[in-house]
Amino acid sequence: ALYPREPATMARARSLRAAALLLALVLAPRLNTPHPARTDGAILLARGDDAAHRRRKDLAAPSRSFLTTLQSAVRVHRRSLAGDGRFVVHVVGAVSKIEGRVAWPYAGHHACDKTTMVLVGREMPDEDPPPDHVDGCDTRFVRGAYDPTNLARGLDDPRERAADMVILFNADAWGCQWRRTMLHLTRPRRDLISDSGARSAGRFDDVAGAPVIVTGYSSADVERIERMVGVERARWFSASELRRCDDVTERMYGENGRMHDDEDDANAGVGFRPVVHWGTSPNRPEDNAPGDPNAFWFSFSPGLAGDGSGTGSSVGVVDGDLAVGAAAVVVVPLAAWCALRRRRR
Repeated sequence: ALYPREPATMARARSLRAAALLLALVLAPRLNTPHPARTDGAILLARGDDAAHRRRKDLAAPSRSFLTTLQSAVRVHRRSLAGDGRFVVHVVGAVSKIEGRVAWPYAGHHACDKTTMVLVGREMPDEDPPPDHVDGCDTRFVRGAYDPTNLARGLDDPRERAADMVILFNADAWGCQWRRTMLHLTRPRRDLISDSGARSAGRFDDVAGAPVIVTGYSSADVERIERMVGVERARWFSASELRRCDDVTERMYGENGRMHDDEDDANAGVGFRPVVHWGTSPNRPEDNAPGDPNAFWFSFSPGLAGDGSGTGSSVGVVDGDLAVGAAAVVVVPLAAWCALRRRRR
């Protein structure tokens, strides 16, 4: 042989380096998870499906569940619809004692870089929270219904009124108080479509609005909302149903509780069909068991299928931990087999 055979110690060193690299790859997705100690004094209650305890569980829900949901949604949906590099997230139906207590900057740099969190709800204060000592995810509070008129009242910056992503945490969005909000979220945004109805900006040719993420305690809750904006849209958003829900909402919240919507109710239940990015499915099962806040979710965007028959594009959800874990199943045995072959030589 022209070259001397390498010592066995060199092969072992290479195997050790390969093992260390694999370990780093497996642990890397965990390095950007929220700080586990930052729960704003909340505690994790025992898991269960008792609906009577849902409100109490929400109040005691640790920030981690909300932060990991934000992280996962941003992994798929982060894009600036305005093309300015900023990313505006609207949290609709927010409550000051729940979403208002979450330390959003702890979602990490990828989720919070140039990101503004706008929390909108009838139970939110109008005063913005003091800045967190961690940079990123600047937070705004808007009290009232989720409609353009109220957003203009509560937000001085016009850019913050145009969402790049919308999240409804644990929303019973099939209720009448949500009906106008859900209709608004399923309609194409006027600033994103041309006069001819064609898409004028963004990544997907058949999407005409910000992606919407809906979470819930159980798959049944989330599936019900998925059917409402999809196959059962004509029933839930008929003109008579909208009028009925307007009356119910006004009795609940008074005249100020009604949304200001200048669209035609007669055609609300037909026409544009939302694009479903992913159907109802578990949301990070390692963090959320059935019955826990944000245990299930689905995502959609307003579409441009004029006859309501198009299905549009779909976006696959690839969780970083799942991808690395699947790769490790293949790579780790292969590395071990290579190491054994070297030792036998």
